[in-house]
Amino acid sequence: MLDNLTPFAAEILPGHGADGTLCSTVVIKATLDFAGRAVAQGKAVPVFRGDESFDGSGHVVRHEADIAPLKSRVDVLFNGHAHAPGGKAVARFDAGLAIGGENRVIRVFGKRVWRRKMGLVPVVQELEPALKVPLTYNLAFGGADAENPEMFHGPNP
Repeated sequence: MLDNLTPFAAEILPGHGADGTLCSTVVIKATLDFAGRAVAQGKAVPVFRGDESFDGSGHVVRHEADIAPLKSRVDVLFNGHAHAPGGKAVARFDAGLAIGGENRVIRVFGKRVWRRKMGLVPVVQELEPALKVPLTYNLAFGGADAENPEMFHGPNP
């Protein structure tokens, strides 16, 4: 039993280590506002034992499972929307999140329509200006991974 005296969601999750022995992982999950303050426990995001989707279909994951036998670093997950700068709809813009010395930036696009050029290569035909874009996996596409350059998808900046 876990006696959680913190303002954060916490659970003990049973599992097995790499060698097959029984082990337990304590998951402590903090939900913070943009000022870095803890959100009250009743309003905080709970510990998830399995993936949770937006519509229950499992196709668009809203929250990933928190179950992991070992994590050497902390996960920072952002659930929300990217908003166009200046409150004006644009076809593309950059959005980011900074925590301490870490800073991540993504390029956000409005709705895109893809067509095959000469029946072969897909190319973007139209970009629809957007004011707000949900940050979901089903809208993510390509880009570069600085830690794994082989994973770069050239046609997508």
